[in-house]
Formats: sequence, structure tokens, C-alpha cells
Amino acid sequence: MRVVAFDIETVPDYMGVNMKDYLYLKNRGQRERTEEEVERDISFNPFTLYVISIAMVEIEGDHIRRCQVVYASDEEEGGGVPSWCREYEVVWEPIRMRVVENELYDIEGKILKAFWEFVKGAGRLVSFNGYDFDGYVIKIRSMLHEIRPTNNLLEGGKDSHLDLLRFLSNQDRSKRLTLEFICRKFGIYTSKDRIDGSRVAEEFFKGNYRLIGEYNLKDALALAQLYLKVKDFIVAPPPKEPSDSQAARLAVVVRKVGTLGFDEIKERALTSGLSSQEISTAIRVLERIEKGLPV
Repeated sequence: MRVVAFDIETVPDYMGVNMKDYLYLKNRGQRERTEEEVERDISFNPFTLYVISIAMVEIEGDHIRRCQVVYASDEEEGGGVPSWCREYEVVWEPIRMRVVENELYDIEGKILKAFWEFVKGAGRLVSFNGYDFDGYVIKIRSMLHEIRPTNNLLEGGKDSHLDLLRFLSNQDRSKRLTLEFICRKFGIYTSKDRIDGSRVAEEFFKGNYRLIGEYNLKDALALAQLYLKVKDFIVAPPPKEPSDSQAARLAVVVRKVGTLGFDEIKERALTSGLSSQEISTAIRVLERIEKGLPV
């Protein structure tokens, strides 16, 4: 199964928050919020930020196959590969912008499209706090850009979108620990950085775009290595057996379809609106019935 670990970096869109938005964010809830609380809300609210970098790491079996970092930049070429990731195939894809304030929305759209293209055909996504932030932000920002997803993995359970923060904390917020701490306990090396997540916006507006891309990739690589350490403990629930009513309904449908001709069945399949995966599932079920095998 092709697995993709991903991580994002974002900056707040203060220019896009008008007075009406600000007052709403300040007064929502049971008490008036402080200015610092509103600024934090803007920084983590998917409606009031921009995605400025996404790092993606492809995993197959027990190996990391390739990495891609798509990030807002003022350069056209990705430059050289840092020494700490030379053992991996890394594609640096800077999305060039000339005027930061005027182009961030369009740049973000290109970054999101690159994400959906990379994860096309993946069987599982892996994140760290992805349910509450990374995946949630990608989903909302993609909606705002009217970008169609290439799969529905962000919406699934841990079999399709595994949030390692939730998994390793047993879904208990009081047991949540940082990625750096967990990686250290698993013996996963994470190099020291000039920045951390709290300084991404500051470094971005200073023009240190490549630094942010590298920081982003380091987290995604650490996440991928952590996934390889724990993946054997991720057990899919046993498949649920069909009910009598489902089996009876299937028998009725198969009998009705059996009265149709080859060309008519083919035409209906092509115009049914079903996905390729759904058609493949139907084929497997019917083939097993034909051979007398358990469905």
C-alpha cells in the first residue's frame, strides 16, 4: 500500500481579517477574548490563514521512497539538497511569487493542487495532529479554492488517515506529547533547527522561504520514520459480515441484471456514476459468487 506522510506550514492572513471579522472572533464564546487570544485564533483558523508549504513523504512497505516539498518562494529553482536528507529522493518545488501580500492566495492554490496530485492513488495518509490542523486546514482551504480532492482519505478513519498524535495518545488530550519528544524516545534523529513552528510567520515575512521548506520536510521525514516504527501496531478492524437482508437484496439485483444483455450492462456501468474502485468491488463480489466462494 502506498502511504503518504504530510506536514504543512502556514502564516496568518491578518490583511484579510476586517473589523467585522475581528469583532466576531473577539466576542464569540462565553467571554470576550484578549487581543493575544484573537491573534492566536487567526493563526490557527483555516479561514484566516494561508498554507505556504507542504512536505510530503511517500512510503511503500518498510521504505521511504521519495519526498516533495512545495513552498512559496522568491526563487525559481529548488537549489541543492541539504546533507541531512541526501539519502532520500527529494523534489524541491518552489512556487515563485513577486509581491507577497498580493500573491499568497494564488500561490496557496498551486501548493494545494500539488498536494492533491501527490496523494492521488495513495491508500493511507499519515499526519501529526492532522485531524485538528493539517488535514483540516487542507480540506477547508481546498474548498475555498474550489479544488477537487483526488481521494477521500482525509475523511476516513485511521485506516485511511492516521493521525499519529491521536494514535499515540490513545485519543486522550492529556497524554499528547510533541513530535520531537516522541521521535527522541523512538530513537529517531531530528536535527536542530533555527526555527520552530512559532517562528514560521516571522521567518516567512523576512524572506527565509527555503529555511521554512527545509523545516517542513524535516518534520514530514520524522513523521514518516515514526510511522514505520509503529505501523505494525495499526490493526484494521475485522470486516463486518453481510446481513441476511443485504444478501437477499444482492440476490434480487443479480437476478435482474442477469436478464439484461452484455451491451446494456456495459452501458449502464459506464453511465452509473460509480467510481472505478466501486465497479472493481462489484466485479470481485460477483466473481466470488460465480465461483461459489465466500463473499
